Amino acid sequence: MPAAPGIRPRRAAGRETLGGTERTPAAFPGVRKPAFQGLCDWTSDGYAYRAELSAFVDETLLSPDLVLRDELDLPDALFETIRMNLSAIAATPTDRIAVRQEWISRAVPEYTGHPAPRITEWACAHGDFHAANLTTGPTIRDWEGWGTAPRGIRRRRPSER
Repeated sequence: MPAAPGIRPRRAAGRETLGGTERTPAAFPGVRKPAFQGLCDWTSDGYAYRAELSAFVDETLLSPDLVLRDELDLPDALFETIRMNLSAIAATPTDRIAVRQEWISRAVPEYTGHPAPRITEWACAHGDFHAANLTTGPTIRDWEGWGTAPRGIRRRRPSER
């Protein structure tokens, strides 16, 4: 079965699915995010699938894609709220993993040509924090991949490159 938009194969059947979106209400009660509505799990052809439904958010995205290409005139209060949300996320204890040392050890040399650092400080992170997942509300979208990551990952103003 080919994956449809918003429906992705998660893991081989019989292995744990991620469950990130369904765990966000309890994990991050003070962080602004779309309300979780429900989910549907099924298996097909040896793969486990999950469709997750969150409430529609009628707010403007900072960018239609990952890269913020234009200068935005946003209030300082928006950035303060973002900083508070990221701090709350980082302080959340979790057994979930967003980024593994193994990935860093492979990706850093591949993309930079330099040896990867050994990460010694880990904290909870959104896992996919970028301008297309942030609204002017500010609502943070796309929560299925949150978990531990190197401390401080993606903790900058969305307008900074």
